[in-house]
Amino acid sequence: MNLHIVTGASRGLGAALAHFFAESGDDVVDISRNKSRFHDRIKHFSFDLASMDSKEDLVQKILRAYPIEDYHMITLTNNAGLIDPVMPIKKLDEPAILRNFAVNLTAPIALTAAFLKGTEKMKGIRIISNISSGVASDPIASWACYSAAKAGLKSFTMALAKDYASNDKVKIINFGPGLVDTEMQAHVREIASDDFPEVDIFKNYKNQNKLKSAEEVGAALGAYILKNPFENYTNVNINNLGLL
Repeated sequence: MNLHIVTGASRGLGAALAHFFAESGDDVVDISRNKSRFHDRIKHFSFDLASMDSKEDLVQKILRAYPIEDYHMITLTNNAGLIDPVMPIKKLDEPAILRNFAVNLTAPIALTAAFLKGTEKMKGIRIISNISSGVASDPIASWACYSAAKAGLKSFTMALAKDYASNDKVKIINFGPGLVDTEMQAHVREIASDDFPEVDIFKNYKNQNKLKSAEEVGAALGAYILKNPFENYTNVNINNLGLL
């Protein structure tokens, strides 16, 4: 049996991934502010990733709740994301900037550090999956914070893989989910064109059925993780998984 820790698993891609793992017979931890999808194998730990509360204390609390030495594999998926603020840079205010980076970049780094420290004596496989975005390498106007944070997360993921290049029991994934039909996408379509000039492009994604469901993307990533065919570092996106 395996243990999977997923951030932002109360909805969207995170919920779909957590449910896939649970349906596969594994134990799952959901780190999010609000509990949503129920499954008897999913345990919810309420936490606001934008807060200054200790991520290490949270991870230690989670790991104390499970017999980690009994698991074949323990995974951490840094999925939680915050798109706001979406607006021209001159309109940004500092609290919104800090909250975006806290959720999208600082929290994944802190959780990863705590996860690696807390599972260091485990004999099985440890896998860290960071959910990326196309804006990590191709930023969008009015998405300055989200684009920069995702670029930072990608860079962090690559550096992390170099730290563990000689350890065949720690594996790192940078995963690009593509266009997923989530509440985040719905929110983006509602932003005024004065703040987001490319909003019509995102409306067309929906109208032209270019969005994949969270369930199919979550199942694809989950199956890939469980299959565990990859090397120390894998940069993969939904289009080349070959599971849809």
